[in-house]
Amino acid sequence: MAKAIPVRPDFIRQLQAVIDLNAELQERELLKMASLTAVLAEALRQRGISPSTAMLLAETGIVVFRVAFDRWIAVTGERTLSQVV
Repeated sequence: MAKAIPVRPDFIRQLQAVIDLNAELQERELLKMASLTAVLAEALRQRGISPSTAMLLAETGIVVFRVAFDRWIAVTGERTLSQVV
């Protein structure tokens, strides 16, 4: 998932700043993350993982991604998002 994010941290930081200032955009981000969580959980269920475990794994993965993303945009280092994840 991290590889799908463009390698343009300055642009991403600006975009996130706009999202952080706009309640409607924040809501849209939450909806996108919920949708992604559901897709991940379904993919895990299709691989034989129990529904409750699949949801737990999907939710955990999204939280890890979100924390890594926030850390990545908070610093100006040379690390890629994939490296931070």
